Amino acid sequence: MAMDTWQVAGVLGVALLLGWGVTNAVDVSVPADDGDTFDFDIPALPLRSATQAFAKHIGRDTYIGHGAFEACGNFVVGPVVGRFTAKEAWRKLTAPICAASGAVIERLGDAPVYMVDHPWVAEREIRIGRASLIDALSDLSHQFDALPIDYRATDIEEAQTVVGPIAGTMSPEQALERIEAQLRSGLRHRRDGPYALVLESSGVENPSYVRRYLYGRECACPVRIQALASETVLVVRPAIVEREGGSVARFTRRQIESTGAATLPQFFRYLAVNGYSRPEGYIASGAQYADFRGLGRDTHLVTINGRRTLPSANNVTSSAFDLNTIPLPAVDHIDLRLDSASMRTGSDAIAGTIDIVTRRELDGAVELRYGTANGGARERRATVSVGHQGEAGSVAALFDYFELGGLLGSERPLSRDQNYERYGGRDFRAAFAIRSIDGTNLPGLQTPLAGVPLTRDSDALSIAELMPGEPQRVSLSSYQSLVPNGTRASFVGSADYAWRGVVLAADLLWAKRDTTYDYYPAIASGIVSETLPGNPLGARVWIDVPLTGASSMQQHVDSELRRGVLSAKAPVGLWEGELAVIVSKETAEAWVGHTLDAAGIAAALSASAEDLALDVFARQPGGAEAPVSIWAQPIKQRFTSSGSHVLGSLAGTIGPAHLQFGIEQRTEAMQFSAAVGRIERDVHGRFAHLAVPLIEPESRILGVSKLTALAGVRRDAFSDGEAVTRTHMELKWAVSERLLIDGNVAQQYRPPSLFELNLPAVAVPGQIYDPRRKEAVSALILSGGNPNLQSTTGRTTNVQAKYTTVNGFSAALNYFSIRLWDRIAVLPVPLVLAAEEQLPERVGREPATAQDLAANRPGRINFVNTTRDNVGRLFTQGLDMSLRMRFETALGAWTPQLDVTWIDIFKYSDVPGYEVPMTDRVGVASMQGTITPWRAVASLGWQGGAWEATAYLRMIPGYQDADGSPIDSQQLLDLNVSYAPSKHVTLKFGVTDLADTSPHFANIGAATGYDSSQWDPVGRRLMFTARVSL
Repeated sequence: MAMDTWQVAGVLGVALLLGWGVTNAVDVSVPADDGDTFDFDIPALPLRSATQAFAKHIGRDTYIGHGAFEACGNFVVGPVVGRFTAKEAWRKLTAPICAASGAVIERLGDAPVYMVDHPWVAEREIRIGRASLIDALSDLSHQFDALPIDYRATDIEEAQTVVGPIAGTMSPEQALERIEAQLRSGLRHRRDGPYALVLESSGVENPSYVRRYLYGRECACPVRIQALASETVLVVRPAIVEREGGSVARFTRRQIESTGAATLPQFFRYLAVNGYSRPEGYIASGAQYADFRGLGRDTHLVTINGRRTLPSANNVTSSAFDLNTIPLPAVDHIDLRLDSASMRTGSDAIAGTIDIVTRRELDGAVELRYGTANGGARERRATVSVGHQGEAGSVAALFDYFELGGLLGSERPLSRDQNYERYGGRDFRAAFAIRSIDGTNLPGLQTPLAGVPLTRDSDALSIAELMPGEPQRVSLSSYQSLVPNGTRASFVGSADYAWRGVVLAADLLWAKRDTTYDYYPAIASGIVSETLPGNPLGARVWIDVPLTGASSMQQHVDSELRRGVLSAKAPVGLWEGELAVIVSKETAEAWVGHTLDAAGIAAALSASAEDLALDVFARQPGGAEAPVSIWAQPIKQRFTSSGSHVLGSLAGTIGPAHLQFGIEQRTEAMQFSAAVGRIERDVHGRFAHLAVPLIEPESRILGVSKLTALAGVRRDAFSDGEAVTRTHMELKWAVSERLLIDGNVAQQYRPPSLFELNLPAVAVPGQIYDPRRKEAVSALILSGGNPNLQSTTGRTTNVQAKYTTVNGFSAALNYFSIRLWDRIAVLPVPLVLAAEEQLPERVGREPATAQDLAANRPGRINFVNTTRDNVGRLFTQGLDMSLRMRFETALGAWTPQLDVTWIDIFKYSDVPGYEVPMTDRVGVASMQGTITPWRAVASLGWQGGAWEATAYLRMIPGYQDADGSPIDSQQLLDLNVSYAPSKHVTLKFGVTDLADTSPHFANIGAATGYDSSQWDPVGRRLMFTARVSL
């Protein structure tokens, strides 16, 4: 009789043990020590190619054993990136294949063999101590990666019979045969499809006791193998699970660490698709966001471990999640999806999703980091992590403390001196002067205006020292934070447990942040009495003066986030069910200190007694001698962003197709001031996603290895608005194992957030240029909610081609096209001032003085209202390109890579109304963020022994300033070096912007003097990290 398939596999296994030649073997040197670790960098590849790449990394044999696994030959496994032993990496690589076991066959006196084979015949070194039968079976199941075993018996007491010990290299069937021999009770095992073993008494039909050890890990290529009565094996076409299609770029822990980044926003600077990156001090709270494609920071949906986040409460002017909330040491990898194709995530993902996946496997370690830059911006970090991995589950916990020191504008030339006339720009220094009340000349002078000199010899001011007709000009940005002071303490924890096929998981995130941002000294304005101590004029005059003797006005933002997630996955028949519950709450308090009390300052300017008067003529007014009554009591504003989210889904196969459908219930809440109170919104969502294989590899059609169609639909109903249905269509074409083409079209929808609709007016001081008075002034910038906002809608198209080879080369090309309607945005100050006649309610001015009327100019600006509005349309299209190669030489392993994003069109309108023509922003500086024609990041990685190094070159081309003048290109070189003197110690040194490049002057920067969307004023940073494993 012909030998059955499993016997053939067994013969092949014996051949391997005897050292015979094997399929897919690679002839390279074999390391001497099986405990050696290797630096794996295996990208996502088909199973056949992945096994070859694995063999090349370790110099040992790999083998795809049973013929059934040829059905998974095109199934993509990986990536596996990082330093692991060969066994660890092999198990990680083969874990997604349900019916397979990543077996490691040890051979006495020779190198082990790594093979993919069915767990019934795959041998492994096992040790089972003396234990009851049910405990021994449980141990056996775990030692073979949760191999399914059913124990069926008519005698319950038999389950407690002691068996063992059993030790050695053997297959599960061989282990069961030993157990059967020890019991001598007639108990026998048999195979039960698709990939389980059954242990039962002969002839048992109705067992009184059943104990199942179910398959505990997620898998994606279930090979269906059924045992027939004739003991032959039938291989049925596998139902390969298709995940949601589209282009997902994964950035591993190793890639993140190679950049030397301390925060997520710092890491995103190394991505060419990142339209622009604002520096740490762009927002007073220290909040930072991603802005891929330049579509706006609130067009991305940030998820943590696949679960959506809420808008952060620490910056109510943005309706997005602050990336600085998550400590970078806790991040395992980042999945970036820019095709907006996901039906699971719901609304808000117009520009795609950013999934931040935290580390779930941690060993005890302590990590310390120190960084610094010229003049400030010091970084100090301490991270402690612990973890435990058991047979049934794992726990991991990480505590991180991060401190960021401030950097003031006085440390950088553009902020230190705001007279940009030296570059052909405007003078943004603020003007302060003594003025006569009635417009006549000041006493003892021939002009109605005089300035106080910035420097003088004595504290007492004399008339002779005044500057007639010339105001005092001060660069207020020299007092302002380029980088705010801040601290963050955070905790990230996770737990996973597998029990009888049910996988339970819990995640916790806690973060407490305190940030202080310096503005500039408070400005005292008002009428000074003739008897005020220090008044050299002896007459009532008007004065504007910065109180440089006091601390600058400071915005404080304290916030605390608590977020918990519970989820469960379990088989439901042949399908998989999932249920997740997310609860999140963030509370923030914000206040501005060192501001003036209007009544107190008026009284202090008119007082005659020295202890009650404010000497505004002193060399540094506002010092310790100033009356306390001039300072206002800070008014604290409290904001809360909270919500709960319940998501349930079911996924499985219907014939060759894969279907996933689910429902969700989401409640979002915002708590504002007492005047507004708590605002809530309920969202009810339903979604479905279908993947249908149209052509399979066995069809053997030239040019089509596989063709799969995917479609998705989602409907969301909002309690405060409309119900919206959107769709997604996609086609995945595998031309061959190495060439994949993916195209998709999706509809997009983003409702205005609760912040955008209901936020009370928020005022912060700022420096602006008044084009009607042709002067720089300090004024309040207002922002708030708009209850009349409409939803943003859009349509996206993406087509990607990706080519990979087994020798480590990959190339990718992605075309994208995005159209948006009714974008929601804050109106830029220059736009509001330029359209003041059309938007008079958005600009507040003082009454014009006699001098103003004589000069035919309006009064000075008090405020500019930049409150959000629907600002029209946007259309952009372009290409993403990537080339990567890995090769080995006698000097080590090298990995060069080049990523380029090219923008062909970026047209938009930035004022309300469809009648406004769209303008192209490519290559033209913009207050909303400059869209350069292209961005590129080149890197070269090297690894040799205990040393690793990576160099990055970030490149941005030149572009036009707002006035048409050129802004030069920039090339920033970064270098990071790592050395591991022992298995438990790793030392790292890095430098960003090695040449310490200063930002180029740009008129678009207004008072800052540079384009903050393209330049970081910090310049060169040095950092050192030491990590010790415990």
